Amino acid sequence: MRGLKEQVLEELEFTKVRELVFERCQSQSGKAIALKIAPLYNKKLLVDELQRVNEYLKLILFDQQPPAFSGDEIFDDLKLLKIENSIVREDGFMRILDLCTNYTALKKFIDTRETPYPFLETFLSDLEVPSALPTAIHKVLDPKGEVKSSASKALKEIRASLNAKTKSLRSLFDVALNRYNKAGYLAETKESFMHDRRVLSVLSENKKRVPGHVLGISSTGKISYIEPSETIEISNEILVLEHEERLEINKILRELSSYFRPHHDLLFSVQKQVVKLDVIRAKAVLAEEMKAVLPEIQKQQEIYLIGARHPLLYLKNKVLKQETKAHTIQLSVAQRFLVISGPNAGGKSISLKTVGLIQLMFQSGLLVPVKEYSRLSFFDAILSDIGDNQSIENELSTYSYRLQQMKYFLETATPKSLILIDEFGTGSDPDLGGAIAEVFFRELYAKLSFGVITTHYMNIKNLASELPEAENACMLFDKQTLSPLYELEIGQPGSSFTFEVAQKMGISLNLIQQARKLVKRDKLKFDEGIAALQKEKAVFEELKNTYKAKLKQTQEQTKENTLKEAYFDTKFEQMQDLQQRSEKETALGKKMHQWLELAKGSESDFNLSIKKFKNYLTVELAKQQEVEKKKESTKPKQTVSWKTNYNKYKAENIAKAEAKPLSVGAKVKILGSSETGIVKELGKKKAQVQFGAMLSQVKVEHLEVV
Repeated sequence: MRGLKEQVLEELEFTKVRELVFERCQSQSGKAIALKIAPLYNKKLLVDELQRVNEYLKLILFDQQPPAFSGDEIFDDLKLLKIENSIVREDGFMRILDLCTNYTALKKFIDTRETPYPFLETFLSDLEVPSALPTAIHKVLDPKGEVKSSASKALKEIRASLNAKTKSLRSLFDVALNRYNKAGYLAETKESFMHDRRVLSVLSENKKRVPGHVLGISSTGKISYIEPSETIEISNEILVLEHEERLEINKILRELSSYFRPHHDLLFSVQKQVVKLDVIRAKAVLAEEMKAVLPEIQKQQEIYLIGARHPLLYLKNKVLKQETKAHTIQLSVAQRFLVISGPNAGGKSISLKTVGLIQLMFQSGLLVPVKEYSRLSFFDAILSDIGDNQSIENELSTYSYRLQQMKYFLETATPKSLILIDEFGTGSDPDLGGAIAEVFFRELYAKLSFGVITTHYMNIKNLASELPEAENACMLFDKQTLSPLYELEIGQPGSSFTFEVAQKMGISLNLIQQARKLVKRDKLKFDEGIAALQKEKAVFEELKNTYKAKLKQTQEQTKENTLKEAYFDTKFEQMQDLQQRSEKETALGKKMHQWLELAKGSESDFNLSIKKFKNYLTVELAKQQEVEKKKESTKPKQTVSWKTNYNKYKAENIAKAEAKPLSVGAKVKILGSSETGIVKELGKKKAQVQFGAMLSQVKVEHLEVV
């Protein structure tokens, strides 16, 4: 990045982010790289790095853990390997074997994932470890890293002789041990080892009675350590065989080293690749802890942070189980400068540092703690002036230092520069400092640069309101409790609440009134106006939210009342029908009673009764047929409850939502769940859905469009 000073990294605390990556690296070379992480110059390299870190994060979150690499490196072994006729020892070849095996396993792991990881695949595709290399090591070394007897015919014969001689030595020594122990010549310990030889622990007064070599005496002089004469010859033969074994092992390892020497450059490249992968993994682990994501990368200069949190503050509060306030901040071509004002200790500096640190992390290949759909672009230079930077060595005051910085900014700033200035214009007389700060602001604005500045100066706030591509913002403050809310609001300047805070701190009201009289009336009125506006806006927001809640409640009640009214109308009609049927059935009952009484008489009366009943049935049947015809031409009302209607209303809305086609970019939720996500990729059977910071594979049949 052009013009990036180490001081900028210090001011924005990027060096602490480096240390976090350092702590999560496993290899020493990876740790060394982590401490040198800095914004990249090449945009393609940066995009590739961001995508690799993002893919590794997906592996951690949604897939199995990739094969792990040990922290052991082979750089020292490779230096030795490069020397002609040199020998790489057994532990060195075991490190080479681990590297080759794990690298091959990782490549296979990435290639066989159901979800594609194209950037990691490309990253690993350039290097291929021949299967013959680990095979060659396996032929020579066993899993414990010792040279196998089968590595050569000579070694096999030497070790067979060694085993036989060792067995004979053990037998001869045990015979001598039993003989001299029975004779009472040995100390309580009976035996020991001296100079890698098995010896008898002989009481010194008996040492002349035990023939052999005295190899040592105890510190008290009471015990002499003697190798019995029975084992001296065979021990010497074993020494010769062990020497021959070492020579043969060296010969085998020299041949293996010669076999690997032509592959030096490949192994060196693989080790470097693994170290880079270690740093990528550390970045991904840190991203998981921060709930960081890869923002959308823009070609045009833009910063659009949704739900942005200061990375270091978030991790600190996470340990303390405290909330970290999130901000939404936007800088674009149409709104290039953001002027943040408000009371001291209200969070202005944190907001500014959040923008700067997130931009530095992004341009250094790190994911950032923002919400999805945030957008970032590349800046050629990040210029910062944060904190009190007095220079004792150069005898510069704060104001002199800041003038130097402004001069540098004016010489350096371009349309692709991001400028971050905390407490703009301080360090001198307020009126004069404010005037020169205004001039600098106009000049930096004219450079078409992007910037975030914090200030207490009224003229800077006014200027931000006047300039078309600048915007005011304020840190919200509770005027009732005189406490900062640590919330950033875009669109209006903030009051410093100077006198209110002084009153809260217990300063005499008389002194505060005297101070008020010393302040220019228009300036005081302006500050009071801003404070009053903030208070009124807070009240308005509360009223607006209350109104929305009431309106929603009223709408729902109206809908419910309408359904209830329909229900009661239906009930009334049902009762009318019931009454009519009841009256009709009562009349029929009377007629039936008359016909029955008539039927009790003569035969002619009985026949008359039957005739009347038949006539009645004929008339009623004709009426029923007429009713059926009317029913066919007119749709009858359904007699269902208002609750059923209400549920049907909701079901119809759900059906409408389900009728929407599933596509990339569609807002969806899993059946039976309330959490919504966005479709990122769509296959025939599965879809890749972003739920917050998490990307999940979900079967299409389990999704519904919201």
